[in-house]
Amino acid sequence: MIITRSWLNEFIDLSDISTQKICDTLNSIGLEVDSVKSYRVPSKVILGKVLSKKAHPNADKLSICEVDLGTYTRQIVCGATNVEAMQYVPVATLGCRLSDNFIIKPVKLRGVESDGMICSSQEIGLPKLNDGILVLDKSIGTLNIGADLSNNIVLNDDVIEIELTANRGDALSIYGVARDIGVKLHKQLKPIVEFKDDHTKGVGRVLQFIYDNDIDSKIGYKVINFQEAHSTLLVTLRLNYIDKLRDNIHKNIVEYMTHTTGVLFSVYDYDSFYVEAKEKAILNVKKDSFGCDTLYNADEKIISNIGIKQLQDFKLNPEGEKIYEVSFINGDIVSQKVYDNSLKSDDRFYKSSRGSESNIEFGIKYLSQFLNRCFKCDIYAGFATFCKNYQPLVVSISVAQVENIIGQYVSSTKIVYILQSLGLKVTMNADTGEALVVVPEFRSDIKNINDIIEEIVRMIGIENIESRPLNFIEKNRLSSSYLEYKRDYKLRILSISQGFYESVTYVFDNKELQLKYGFDVIGKSLDILNPITSELNTFRTTLVLNLLDAVIKNYKNGYRKIEFFEIGSVYNSKREESKKLAFISSGYKSKPSINNSGKSVAVDFEYFASKLTSILGEFRLEKLDTIDNKLTHPYQSAKVIQNDTVIGYISKLHNTVQNSLDIDTTYFAEFDYDKIKTIKYEAKVISKYQSVTNDITISILKEIEYKQISDYINSKEYLYLVDFMPLDIYDPNKDQGRVNLTIRFILRSNSKTLDENDIKSVMNIIQQDLNEKFNANN
Repeated sequence: MIITRSWLNEFIDLSDISTQKICDTLNSIGLEVDSVKSYRVPSKVILGKVLSKKAHPNADKLSICEVDLGTYTRQIVCGATNVEAMQYVPVATLGCRLSDNFIIKPVKLRGVESDGMICSSQEIGLPKLNDGILVLDKSIGTLNIGADLSNNIVLNDDVIEIELTANRGDALSIYGVARDIGVKLHKQLKPIVEFKDDHTKGVGRVLQFIYDNDIDSKIGYKVINFQEAHSTLLVTLRLNYIDKLRDNIHKNIVEYMTHTTGVLFSVYDYDSFYVEAKEKAILNVKKDSFGCDTLYNADEKIISNIGIKQLQDFKLNPEGEKIYEVSFINGDIVSQKVYDNSLKSDDRFYKSSRGSESNIEFGIKYLSQFLNRCFKCDIYAGFATFCKNYQPLVVSISVAQVENIIGQYVSSTKIVYILQSLGLKVTMNADTGEALVVVPEFRSDIKNINDIIEEIVRMIGIENIESRPLNFIEKNRLSSSYLEYKRDYKLRILSISQGFYESVTYVFDNKELQLKYGFDVIGKSLDILNPITSELNTFRTTLVLNLLDAVIKNYKNGYRKIEFFEIGSVYNSKREESKKLAFISSGYKSKPSINNSGKSVAVDFEYFASKLTSILGEFRLEKLDTIDNKLTHPYQSAKVIQNDTVIGYISKLHNTVQNSLDIDTTYFAEFDYDKIKTIKYEAKVISKYQSVTNDITISILKEIEYKQISDYINSKEYLYLVDFMPLDIYDPNKDQGRVNLTIRFILRSNSKTLDENDIKSVMNIIQQDLNEKFNANN
């Protein structure tokens, strides 16, 4: 948002306030100043009037001008093509220093004396506004010939750019910012100079406004007949500052009015609505097929969606009758319509969705007095309007609540002054200190008591809130939040120790990618209404896509060993939040170096799984029952089980996806954070006697899975058995239906060294049980 000192001065008196004080005030009320740029006209540049112009006798591109400088007249040779008699222009007089190396002196140009210089905007320190000299007009104030232009507040301005949060639509205008500054500086807003629109012809005689009662907008129309319409210096200069200068005077007026007042303006050519049979322009506002408030002409041609987009672009000749529109519509309504129907929008939607000024009559009054001051036009009396009944938000607040939240007493008088000055209506009970606050339409960011107290704190100033010592009461701090923090910290340390780099990404994701790769998506009714970008247009339902994107970007930068992890929130289709932990490993196990002769080996399933074991603790893998996304490899994937609970899955990236992304071999895993077991260190008795290993080989049917054998052994309580694991599987007779499986058993006693008989007795029992259960022959 860009403001200027002179522009603000139209609404509050800043004559005794320095620009630095304005910036400090803006920062203190939450409107952070990003930059300040000052424009100053050099001394001895005065306002002159060109009395005559004639051709230079010795140069085709030069003109000889007689210029009235107030107390005297000077002859000045000028090379600008746009110089004409009777123009008011800036003149650098003799002795004027336009720059360090440029001082105006008497000169002869092609044999003709010239005492001074008629200047362009750039030559007097302003931005470039045209290709010739700068022509002055009454929009910058009274044109007193001979006046020093270094004293003109419009030309000598300070341009301030401020950063706004998305919810502060009320500050997207000069008027809105002035209102905030005025409260902080205890200055009343200047009253708008009323223009008496007592034209003999009223709006009702030339315009018929038809509307449906179910429209959601406040909307009004004013008819103006322009005898002359040309760009004014004030509008051109200020629109140049905000980079909104358009190619048409009426479009410029719309941009200027909207930026000044915060009211949404539009302009249409009167003839586009004129119906000869009725001798009137007919405007019809009703709902379109999407449920949007829409302006139609008499031929049922859609002209614009109110607060969203103008669908017809008119030529808008400078002269003639024009229809100016002012409107307001609740930002939540238009945001929902645009999102639900994927409607295209323009700058109107940017302002309306964030909250524009709701007082459309104020907009009309300001427009009328501005046009009357700066243009030659007839302003028809009255204006056609429709205002939807608004049910305001009412919030109950008390002095005690304010003190409790901010930690400092604030008088009821001060609370009322601040809130009323900000445009809120307050009814205060002086005896109880309780008040009812009515929130105006243009403050869509205020929803509850905390928002109201934030407004009070903004205007008091956080630096003026008294510091008080905190009263500490020692409590048990081993809360669930602390334990979760410790768990996060431990998992991060373990992950980093295994060579993974932490990735931190937005909770937003690309919905098109989610659908492309078969992941869950947020239900449309629960999705983001106003995404920050088209690539981040929904909430993420998995961490894997963001990690995969990080791999792609690192791969393009030449990295071939890429390993990341992330801990973060994801959402299901019902927008229910949960926490996930994800890992990804791509490329080589190690970087090429002298240790591996520059030949690194690609990552594989065992390498990736063993790293995860070092981080998460022991787990087992089982075949995935179903594959619910297109990234998962059908044959190199498994569900991860810990404490008999499925905590996530591990997989190689599907070959088709890997090839389409043009990256190296990649493995990924994703876990439900809450299901990962918390590693607790408990003291246990460790046997002082050595363990013994014993291997047996059994013949089993091919269709029997090792999991069945493992579950069966675990269900038994064999004496001395500490652990067991598969060692080998061998098919001695191809296609005979049986395979040989070798299992290693680890035995140990806490009370003695096991002898051969102890070992044999246990192993015989195990083998006999396996034979009976699985027909496992040795």
